[in-house]
Amino acid sequence: LARTICRENYEFADDEAFVEIARELSRASQTLTEASEQANYEAARQAAGRVTQSCSDCHDGYRG
Repeated sequence: LARTICRENYEFADDEAFVEIARELSRASQTLTEASEQANYEAARQAAGRVTQSCSDCHDGYRG
């Protein structure tokens, strides 16, 4: 999702605040994947919270 919403033709791809939210979504998703692979529950829980927060930030500012 983060890669898709950062593509040049995406509606908000030229908005730096939007792109930063997408970057955070990507970073948090990667951390979640790594933590899951390592069976690190606490790190996975924290990363999942960051993923959720990224979604909320985007919907609050761009999706309504």
